[in-house]
Amino acid sequence: MKRNLSNLSLKAGQLRLAEWSDRLASTLQNELFAIRHLANLSSQQTAAIVQNDLPKVNRIVEQQADSNQRLASLEAERAKMTVQMAAYLGVQPENAPLIRLREIEEMLPEPNRRRLSSIRKELARLMDRIQHTNDLNSILIGNMLEMINQTVQEIVRLATSPPGYGGRSYAQGATLYLDTKA
Repeated sequence: MKRNLSNLSLKAGQLRLAEWSDRLASTLQNELFAIRHLANLSSQQTAAIVQNDLPKVNRIVEQQADSNQRLASLEAERAKMTVQMAAYLGVQPENAPLIRLREIEEMLPEPNRRRLSSIRKELARLMDRIQHTNDLNSILIGNMLEMINQTVQEIVRLATSPPGYGGRSYAQGATLYLDTKA
C-alpha cells in the first residue's frame, strides 16, 4: 500500500513537472517569436539606415520599443516560472532567482530537456544575430554622423573664408550653394 502511494506521489510530481515544463516551453516559444520579430526589425533598420530613410528608421524604432515591452513581460513570466520550477526541483529558495534556464534544463527528464535545450539554443542564436545587427547599425549611424559633422565643418569653413575672387567673402553676403545629396 505504501509503495502504491509513493508511486502515485512520484507520478503526480512528474505530471506537475511536465506541466511546468510545458508552460515554460510555451513561454519560451512566445519569447522566441518576439525575438525573431526584433531580429527582423533590426535587419529592416539596417536597410533603412543604408537607404537614409529617417521616417522608416523612426517607425522601426517605435516597433522595436513595442516589441521590447512585450518581451519584457514574457521574460518576467519566464523568470517567475523558473523560480517555481527551481523550488520544486529542490533549489534553495535564496538561490532560485539566480538559477539559469540551462540549469533547469539539466534537471529535467529527457523529453522535456531536449525541447527546452532546442529553444534555448535558438534564443541564443537569435540574440547573437540581433547583437551583430545592432552593432552594425551603430557603426552605420556613427559613420553618417561623422559625414554630417564633416559637411557642417566644410560649410562653416567656406562661409567664413577670406575674400576670394571679386573681393567678397561668403560671410559678406554672397550666396552659398551646397549640394545636399551625397
